Order: sequence, then C-alpha cells, then structure tokens
Amino acid sequence: MRRFAIALLLATALASAAADSAALAVSVKDAASGDPIPDAEVNIFTLKAKGAYSAEEARYLFREVPAGSYEVDVYSQARAFRQIKTVALRSGAAGSLEFTLPAASSIEGRVVTEDGDPVGGATVLLVGRSYTLGALWYDSWPTKTDDDGHYRFPTVTPRAAYFIVALQDLGTITSISTVDADPKKRNPILQPAYYPHSKTLEGAAPVVVGVAEARKGIDIRMSASESYCVQGSVEVAGTPVTITGSILMPQLDWSIGTWVMQPGKFRVCDLPAAEYTLSGMGAGITGSSSVNVVSQDVTGIELRAAGPQRIAIEMAWEGDPPLVPITSKTSISFAERGMTTDARLPLPGQGSISLKPGNGGYLVQAPGLPKGLYAKTITADGVSLEGKRLEVIAGVSRTVRAVIAQDGGFLNASVVNSEGNPVPDMRVHIFPAGDLALDILSLRHSSGISGQNGAFASGTLPPGNYYVLATNSSFANTPEGMARMREASKKATKVEVTPGATAQVTIAPVIIE
Repeated sequence: MRRFAIALLLATALASAAADSAALAVSVKDAASGDPIPDAEVNIFTLKAKGAYSAEEARYLFREVPAGSYEVDVYSQARAFRQIKTVALRSGAAGSLEFTLPAASSIEGRVVTEDGDPVGGATVLLVGRSYTLGALWYDSWPTKTDDDGHYRFPTVTPRAAYFIVALQDLGTITSISTVDADPKKRNPILQPAYYPHSKTLEGAAPVVVGVAEARKGIDIRMSASESYCVQGSVEVAGTPVTITGSILMPQLDWSIGTWVMQPGKFRVCDLPAAEYTLSGMGAGITGSSSVNVVSQDVTGIELRAAGPQRIAIEMAWEGDPPLVPITSKTSISFAERGMTTDARLPLPGQGSISLKPGNGGYLVQAPGLPKGLYAKTITADGVSLEGKRLEVIAGVSRTVRAVIAQDGGFLNASVVNSEGNPVPDMRVHIFPAGDLALDILSLRHSSGISGQNGAFASGTLPPGNYYVLATNSSFANTPEGMARMREASKKATKVEVTPGATAQVTIAPVIIE
C-alpha cells in the first residue's frame, strides 16, 4: 500500500510538470533506527532548489526538475552532518535517493576552581580552527555553565579537532573605571582556562570525537588571577573621538566586554592576566591595538582609528592580449572574514576600491574569469600576495596588480571500479603536486562529485602537475584536514595539465583512513 501511495504521489507530480521535467523524491533516515528525519535541509546545488518535506510520505519532494544530472546535498544542523550524492533525471521519469545520517556527536564536562568548587555562569567556548580565505581562523561557539559548573555542547562535527576554553565575560563595562589604582586592593578574578588546565591556547589539548559519540568528562580548572586595568586614548588624525570599544580574546575572535568611550579616553578594568586586542569602531572608522597584560596595569595605549582607504588596482595580460578582446568587465575580489568586496574593471584596465584598515587583512583573488583564464600573479606594491593577505594601513597608499594568463588547462577524470564499471557519487579531489604549505593547499585544492557515468570535469587549472583521487572521504579545510590530504597524495594519481589542453585520466576509488 505504501509503495502504491508513493508511486501515485510521484505520478501526480510528474503529470503536473512540464514535458521536459522530472520529479525527485529524497528519503533521509536515521542510520541506527531507520526512522525518517524531517528537519534536514535537502538541496539541489545548481538549481538552488530546496526539497519540500512531505510528512505523509516521509520524503523530501522536488516536483518539477529539468532533466539532467545533479548533486543533491543533505545537511542536518541538529546532527552536524552532511552527505552528497548525484542523480541523473530523465524527462517524464521519477527519480529517488536515500540518505542515512548518524546521531549527533556531543561534548560535555564541568568547570571548577583549583579547589574543585563549581564555577556557575561561566562562558565556555567550543573553538574550531579552519583555513578561511587562506588564513587560519578560530571559530567560537558559546554556552554557559549551570550552578554545578556543568556545560554541554549537544552537537559537534565528528572527527573535527576542537579546543575548549572557559572564561568570564564582562558584558557592558564602564569606559572610565573607578576601580582602585592599587591592584593589591582589588578582588581576584578567574583567569581564562583552556582544556585541560592551560592558560594559553598553545598549551591546550584538542578534543576529537567520533561519529555519534557522546564525549563526557571534558573538565576545565580555572585559576585565580589578580585584576588589572588598561587605559589609553583613541584619536582620528590627532582628534579625540567617541567610539564603541571591545575587548577581544586573541585568536578566539571573541569579545569578553564592550564599552562606549568618553571622548578620546578609556580605562577598563577587571581584566585577568592575558593577551587582548582592543578594538574600536563607529561613524565609519575602525582601529585596534594589541595589549599583553602580565603582572601590572597597562597604560598609554593609543588606539588610532581611521576611515576607509583607497586602494589602486591594475589588471593586465601576461604577454599579448587575446585576438578577441574581452568586452565585459572582470572582477577582482577583496575578501575579509564574513564579507567580500568586488571591484569590476576592464581587462586590461585600472580602477580603485575603498577598504577598511585592519581586520586581519584581505585575500585578493580574481574569480569568475572566462574559461581558460586564471590569475597568474597578484601583487601588492610589487610583492606577491600568494600565501599572504593584503594589509590595509591608515594613510598608506597601496597598488594591487593582477596579471591574467590565457594558457589554463583542464582535467577530466573517469572513476571506475576494478571491473571497469563507472562509479558515481565519488568525491574527486584535485590538488597541486609538491609539498605545499597547508594554508596554500587550502586555497589551491578543488573537488566535485562524479556523475552517474563516473565522470568528473575540472574548472580552469594553471598548467602543472596535479594529484587526483576519488574517495568517499572529504577533507575538512582545517590544519588536520589539509595534512590528511597531503598524506593522501600517496594514494593519488599524478597528472600533468599542459597549457590550453585537457588531460584525461581514469582512476579507481581509494580508501582514506
């Protein structure tokens, strides 16, 4: 009866679809129980189409899909787990896919003092590292301890390495503190602590959990510290200003307190010994300064803020321009964490862009170039930006130059099993041969899914030698993931991509531990 209902549902969907369309039903189930999962996100990548969940049929339905091959992405936020498969849909036909997802992994523990007393109301951060825009960043997710010092992260990504840190947030604080000038007369406070018992991130132990694992006993001990103050001034072009200030924990990108400065001055207190970044912004200006609080108050901090700076841009050809000119404008992107700003200009051509100073710098790329073109070099004031970020400095003029090459090549891979039959739904990874630094590898690798005929086609690649492999595994864009990819090169096939040509390679799937 159930099969009949599903068939009837799909037939009805097909009947209402256009003649060149198909229908797709996707079931998502719990790997252990086989029960349907109704809160997953099911998407067809290229169509930007999202499946509608049918409670009656316990499936996600796409009622009108143009015929063709697609990657279907299933992600469960509640389980921090993703799967991708491919499907080929024929006009007037009904397709189906099934996904199984494991239970969520979790981490929990207690935060206590050196005497073993619980620390209630502490902020606990789950800290993950990843290469974002070619730089190593730390992403922090918070929770709070209860009265018994207990904390829990109910959903963490399995096989990822996390650091756990406990600290006390200051919240909104007074910009000119009246705390006693003598540190000995102040009440002690608890110092940030990294699991298991470190005062710094460098001494912390990473926590890695398995698929569907509930890790317990990740306990953190916080030590008492004297309370310190930091004071100084903030100016724009020598003029005191009022802006909103934040006290950030370095690397963690986490603010433990904020304040609104009185004109040009600040004195913030109740800080334990640690390294901090003071950041200020407001009225279109930004500024930051690093502060290391060791064993005494810190004074004389000058937080110099500035508005956006104009950056000159040049786009040029390597060698002679193409016989057929490119009439449309091309993009050069300046990406900071969380935002990308594009400048569009002719090729060749000149232009400029306005960027904020600070912010950890910008990754500069030339995306979306026509087929066969790629940015051979990108420089800032004549210095290569490969493996570096463009630093924007208040009052300092800079020129970015991108040289575009026309000799890009391509790579087509056929994934087959030991019997020579095509293997679909394999993730195909391509990355440059050689012992690249992990941050460079994070930028220069690419991947995709083999289709129903086992075929995979790359985008434009600069000429050179590449490793290519097909596997069920993915490589997280983390130091551990990139190191794992580099180790996996021992099982990869080496292929040369020559200028303007398409390399062909047949590969068998490999298992990556």
